[in-house]
Amino acid sequence: GSNRLDDSPFKGKSSYLSPVSECDWAGITCNTRGKVEDIRFEENNLNGFIPFELGQLLFLKVLNVARNFLHGSFPSQIWDLNMLETIRLDDNVIGGQIPDNLEHLSNMKRLIINNNTFSGTIRGVGDLTKLRSLELQNNNFIGSIPDSIGDARDIVSAKFHGNMLTGTVPLSICDNSFRVLTSDCRDESAFFVSCDCCTDCPVPISRPIVEPCGISVSDRFDQFLN
Repeated sequence: GSNRLDDSPFKGKSSYLSPVSECDWAGITCNTRGKVEDIRFEENNLNGFIPFELGQLLFLKVLNVARNFLHGSFPSQIWDLNMLETIRLDDNVIGGQIPDNLEHLSNMKRLIINNNTFSGTIRGVGDLTKLRSLELQNNNFIGSIPDSIGDARDIVSAKFHGNMLTGTVPLSICDNSFRVLTSDCRDESAFFVSCDCCTDCPVPISRPIVEPCGISVSDRFDQFLN
């Protein structure tokens, strides 16, 4: 397929992994100090693993690698970056777990990691009180939905369906004004979540296995760290 880094809106920017400064690469934005704060490589046929060295980008606010062919575990070091505002990993084959404590991510507004292979509980998500969009659907999460998610008063979209969650969507979450709120609330769901306020109870889907192809995302990523 095509590589959108060569197309609009990146006209005039240097190609990704070219020998110039990474601040001039298409898909990369730096702050006035020359530090990487925005990585947007969505839908670019990237494959391989997300390198753990990205956890050294202390000024990173946005990481968007959605709709690629990335696999392996999401590096735990990236969860430690306290300036993060957006993580988008949707539509890859990325696994790993969400840490139980995310209180340091006080600016996180969008956590969109649907259609991957994440597992474990989602307790830590309850620490993200600035969240506006939360998309966890179609992973392998277990346990219950934490009522502390209701503390995110600006949240307008939360999708929990397609996991192995059980229990009830807490009333504290129902008190918020959602445009979209989903869970596995169909009676025939293998893992049932009772919900009195969901906007939809989607039918479970079977997800195709994607075949890696395209550009290796880890190739020469160490240039970010210079």
